[in-house]
Amino acid sequence: MRAGLSTKEEQQVVEKVRWLLLAGLLVSVIGLSTYTFLYDGSPFHKYITNQHSSEKVHDEEIGDLSADFLFGEEEVNLSRVDQLSQENDEAIEASYAWLEKVQHYERWFLVTLLSAMVLSLIFYKKIHQYPALVALFLVTGIYIFLQAYAIILNGGKGFSDLAIGAHATRYTLALLLIGYTFLHRVKAVHKVSYHKGLFLLGAIACSSTFAVHGWEAYNLNAGFVDLIIGSANLLHLHPPQASVTKVLILIGIMDMILAALVLLYPTRKPLYWMALWGLVTALSRPLSMGITAWHETAIRAGNCVLPLCLAMLVSAGLYWKPIRIPAKD
Repeated sequence: MRAGLSTKEEQQVVEKVRWLLLAGLLVSVIGLSTYTFLYDGSPFHKYITNQHSSEKVHDEEIGDLSADFLFGEEEVNLSRVDQLSQENDEAIEASYAWLEKVQHYERWFLVTLLSAMVLSLIFYKKIHQYPALVALFLVTGIYIFLQAYAIILNGGKGFSDLAIGAHATRYTLALLLIGYTFLHRVKAVHKVSYHKGLFLLGAIACSSTFAVHGWEAYNLNAGFVDLIIGSANLLHLHPPQASVTKVLILIGIMDMILAALVLLYPTRKPLYWMALWGLVTALSRPLSMGITAWHETAIRAGNCVLPLCLAMLVSAGLYWKPIRIPAKD
């Protein structure tokens, strides 16, 4: 870390970083909340609904009875089949009611959460005076993390098992906010180590997200191919499929190199590029899918905000560089 940074300068940098973290977290939650308010529910909501539904139906038993009726030698109790079918119908109706109930509670939760976050953003300069706000940031981070975990549990999409790593920049915004909220309580003798720890946490999150996205691109994630083609078509360009795959492989290699740099040798220019690239890739969603996909950009606010915050911390000397290259004489 660079020596000679005054307390006032440190406070100014931290205040800007804290504001960016909170703004990015708010935008990300707004985007995530659209799944509940405008669509058929968040990934976590879908998971618990599917679990509830699967516990109520008797498809397996009905299938066994049907197989016995068609191919078995023993007589099948058809009234039992009718009973199970009726119970299935009732279970489906109960599942719809359960879905609406869960969605109702989730909507109120999000309204409360977003309202509290907006107030925190308005009074962000005084955040450090109210340590109790860490509960708000913690709940927000847990909510975002659960959505990523639910994507893994739901499955059904390519690379969905990497969701926790891919979404690391989102929930880490909340963790860093908690850390910087308590910064003023850290003794001067421990502040250097404290800053190093917070920066390392952000660097790990950035590295994780870019590494996962790089791996997906290198392995030609079909969704990424569609994003490139859709964005190119908007510019009246029609690249052949072979060219798109080559570009995507190069993007994957670039992302993985950036992931290594931010973790091992963080400097301003790569971090600023990561912030810009995170914004560009987030904007590619509405460009290729239409303006109705604006929430896909909002959800990915952390991909831009977190590397930008890290770049600001590097500029102020509030960071840690594991690998140091000695200057030439």
